[in-house]
Amino acid sequence: MTLAELGVSLAAALAAWALGPWSGAPEVPAPRQRLVVAAMAAAMGGWLSRQPVGLPWVSLVGLSAAWAWVTLVDGQFRIIPNRWVVATALLGFFGRLFVHAGVDWSGVALAAGLFLFLGGFHLISRGGLGMGDVKFGSALGLALGWPAGMWATVLGLWAAAAWAGWLAWRGRRPREGAVALGPFLVLGALLGVLGPVSWR
Repeated sequence: MTLAELGVSLAAALAAWALGPWSGAPEVPAPRQRLVVAAMAAAMGGWLSRQPVGLPWVSLVGLSAAWAWVTLVDGQFRIIPNRWVVATALLGFFGRLFVHAGVDWSGVALAAGLFLFLGGFHLISRGGLGMGDVKFGSALGLALGWPAGMWATVLGLWAAAAWAGWLAWRGRRPREGAVALGPFLVLGALLGVLGPVSWR
């Protein structure tokens, strides 16, 4: 791990810890939960800083902290707070704007396409797929651009389906009757940023 990668990892952990009081969870996270989220953010920051994400370090730090909180809050309470959706969209959009010296229209188009695609599932499933998942999936498309944003959603959906199938095979039902998609979308994002070269 280089010094820059270590810096992103530590900054992500500190940001995640500091954002604890504003996590969006129905109850204030305990110190132990904040430590877990900080550790997740550190791992995500270290991982993202090694991949060809095409975002500045500030965006990587913020995204790592936001995604760590999405993982905890959605995994525990089945909600994705709008603040993390907005943070993902803005950090990605302006980060890509800075790096590419212009608007990444592929990311904008992908975000719109994902919103329509996931929104259709939301309507068909009659709320089985929550609007938080729809908005977060679209924000990932905007933040990561093409093709990483598409793969984030595809891999996240596959992982969630595999987990739901495993639970069904074991005769177990997830709490609240539905699998929390947010953590799987985060997993998909972390795999999707392995780089365009890896997916072409």
